[in-house]
Amino acid sequence: MSVSAAAKYELKNPATSRAAELKIMSGTLGPDVLDISHLTRDLGVFTYDPGFMSTASTESKITYIDGNAGVLLYRGYPVEQLAEHSSHLEVADLLINGTLPTKAQHRAFRDSITRHTMINERLLRFFQGFHHDAHPMAMVSAVVASMAAFYYDTTDIHDPRHREIFAHRIIAKLPTIAAAAYKHSLGQPFVYPKCVNKYNLPGLTGTQERTSLSNNYATVPEPRIGLAYDLFGHHNTSIRAGYGIYSVREDLGAVDNLSFSPPFFPIAINFLPGQGSLANLFQPNPATGFPGIPPLGVLSPAFVPQPSFFTTFPATCTLGQPSGATGTFSQCGASFSGNVSSLIALQVPQHWVAGTTQQWNLTVQRELGRQWFLEVGYVGTKGTHLRSTYDPAEATLASPQKPVIVPGVNCNGTKGAGAQCAIVDNTVENAPARSPFLGIGPANFEAFAPNSDSHYHSLQATLGHHYSKGLYWQSAYTYSKEIDDVSNATVSFDTRFNDQKIARNSRGLGDFDRRHRFVTSAVYQLPFFAKAPGLTGTALGGWEVSGVLTLQSGLPFTPVDSAGGSAYALSSPNLATPTFAPGRNCGNAPTHGGTESRLGQWVDFNAYQKDAIIPLASGATGDATGFGNAGRNCVIGPPQKNIDFTIGKMFRLTERQNLRFQAEFFNLFNHPSFANPLAADIQSPSSFAQITSVVGTPRLIQFSLKYLF
Repeated sequence: MSVSAAAKYELKNPATSRAAELKIMSGTLGPDVLDISHLTRDLGVFTYDPGFMSTASTESKITYIDGNAGVLLYRGYPVEQLAEHSSHLEVADLLINGTLPTKAQHRAFRDSITRHTMINERLLRFFQGFHHDAHPMAMVSAVVASMAAFYYDTTDIHDPRHREIFAHRIIAKLPTIAAAAYKHSLGQPFVYPKCVNKYNLPGLTGTQERTSLSNNYATVPEPRIGLAYDLFGHHNTSIRAGYGIYSVREDLGAVDNLSFSPPFFPIAINFLPGQGSLANLFQPNPATGFPGIPPLGVLSPAFVPQPSFFTTFPATCTLGQPSGATGTFSQCGASFSGNVSSLIALQVPQHWVAGTTQQWNLTVQRELGRQWFLEVGYVGTKGTHLRSTYDPAEATLASPQKPVIVPGVNCNGTKGAGAQCAIVDNTVENAPARSPFLGIGPANFEAFAPNSDSHYHSLQATLGHHYSKGLYWQSAYTYSKEIDDVSNATVSFDTRFNDQKIARNSRGLGDFDRRHRFVTSAVYQLPFFAKAPGLTGTALGGWEVSGVLTLQSGLPFTPVDSAGGSAYALSSPNLATPTFAPGRNCGNAPTHGGTESRLGQWVDFNAYQKDAIIPLASGATGDATGFGNAGRNCVIGPPQKNIDFTIGKMFRLTERQNLRFQAEFFNLFNHPSFANPLAADIQSPSSFAQITSVVGTPRLIQFSLKYLF
């Protein structure tokens, strides 16, 4: 801000005849300003400017705001440009140094920030004093404030170098402190950046990128094209078409699961930790010899996950053998060294491919006359590289012809040249030994990958009436089909059915597929008494009615066999479909009759059989089951229909005041729309495919009175 050499303003107080000269000052941007800082001293008065509409309260070399013009500059740069084209660290560099950095300057700044991401281990002890539900910002503020006590070597505010180093430390450590506050609120251990390598702790090595992915971002082209054509040149028939590609934004669920993977944050399954195990890290168990966490300030290699290797099958085992038989049999539970075999293992491809949705349509529109119109079109959608959650570590089936070979050790645990253990039986107990990733339990493994797709095709027709002569009308009908192999991608449970390695085995109708959907909506101003004079017209004229009618097919669902697929030891329950009884299929499995007569059993229980037990190689009966042959989502639930109705009237009180009365009837005829069965497990005959709930609401009547002015 500089003082202008132009003429000054003079202001006089008529009550006292005192006068004051007001300097004119000019800023870099915006209008000139008058310096009124001595106004009270010279004239004995204050200025009155509510909201600082014409008053600048301070001089800023950082920010310029012009609210009326929608301008916000930061260090002279439009903030929208910084948001779109600059990274967080570039803006941080701008904040400190006043200008955007060159490539070399930014590289040096980034390297400095990276070196300071770790925080003093003793500083983390602050979190132990916070309650588990303390506000994250309160924790972050307290810990940031304590940094001066830990990094007192750079606290001289008069030293530019000290200010620079401390600013770098705050920028670098704040994400780590915020992450620690979040982990504390969840009661979970802290996750460190890869610079843990500097501790030289045996078995703990950070080798991945900062995001643990080989591509920190994905580039997706998203072209769009559309056209409209007046078919005959009469402006009453047109053809419209369009095509576009849209990226599917990842919700971070899959990537976030990388933090749950060893060596940083393993989680135990069996909850019975042994010596040196990471299971229940904060719950020492003297009964099992678990020593608990090491003393404060001590980094113990005992708490680094140790790889698990097959050691032996039990020397005495009678599973599947005559009573009292002894020997070494590969049907029983195997023993493993280390502790990784008891930990959850979550997998994400290091090269993540962003999902896309392609959409296309072709529509013919025709004006029919008298304000009526008709639209008929085709709409299609294809999803590619959609995320699925599945278990590629499902146990491999073994047989005498194709045994599962564990190299390097015999089944009894002895080693030597050519040693190997050949597994020929499939039991629930030996599933970990049949894992394709030996040392990681199949029941403890989940993968998150962009390896699914979807297809949607529909015929859509609309008949409508533009609002005219008190009538608006629109009826829309959609005939469609949506197919995919997964319809959702949770981060907690697998979503594929049956064989996890073959996506087509889970392919079927989408969870949200509705074959038919018809919706009609209308608004009609009743003509009765519309022009009647006096009280009759006021009370009985000008009423308006509207309604919405919805008719739609039911949603698909999948009967399951909760005991099926046990030979594979999947990491999520209820992913095996049952087996069709002879002569039964998706078409004849549902029961017959009206909707209400089928509520007790929507699907015929006798249409399915429990999945077969896989026999042992000796011919004896085993204890593990395979998958069924019933498809996913091949049974359709109950159809649904609903009518909503509204009647209302606007009462004009004055030219500017109106009173609107409205009565709304939701589900006018109180018709129940039944939901799909809550359970369709072949293992539970008494509740199989029973419908016990509804969707939507019972009849609801709502009155409203609105005053408009």
